[in-house]
Amino acid sequence: ESAAVDRVLPDTLRIRVMERNPVAQAVLYRQSANGNLARKIFWVDQHGFVMEPLDPKLSLKKRSKKWLPVLVGVNQADLLPGRSIKSPQVRAALQLISRFDLSPMAGLAHMRHIDVTGRETMEVITWQGATVRLSLHGLDRQLARWRQIHDLGRKHSRAIATVDLSIKNNLPVRWMLAPSMALGPAG
Repeated sequence: ESAAVDRVLPDTLRIRVMERNPVAQAVLYRQSANGNLARKIFWVDQHGFVMEPLDPKLSLKKRSKKWLPVLVGVNQADLLPGRSIKSPQVRAALQLISRFDLSPMAGLAHMRHIDVTGRETMEVITWQGATVRLSLHGLDRQLARWRQIHDLGRKHSRAIATVDLSIKNNLPVRWMLAPSMALGPAG
């Protein structure tokens, strides 16, 4: 992210490096010369900067294997290492990722994929199996509403299957049995 070199007289150079931290990943498939599809993964930081994943053999410290949500539908031309993605949809998805851990939904859902192909909306698929549509604007309000719907479902032993939070009134929600209820009574 940044680097600085300071000269400390008489004979010392001090180098400070601040690394970029990936918050999402994007997968690109390209056809190779022999006709096979080659899978290429890119990391994206909170500012939309595209990076190639660090080779684990080159890393001095062991990085945690935290799952990074996959951005689906990113324009292939935008996946250039060393450049920043300017798409409003990708920017909104990165904003969602950065706000999610401090939102009312923190710890209650985990984002698996974020589809950014919509013009005014994005669609999140969680590890719990829910599909959540969000508007690109007003994320804090939508995250609060997601929590209210989640709590209502929990109260009635249900979990969200689909919900469209991009609509301001009369949100359409489809429910499924909560995972603990789907297993049946212990006995």
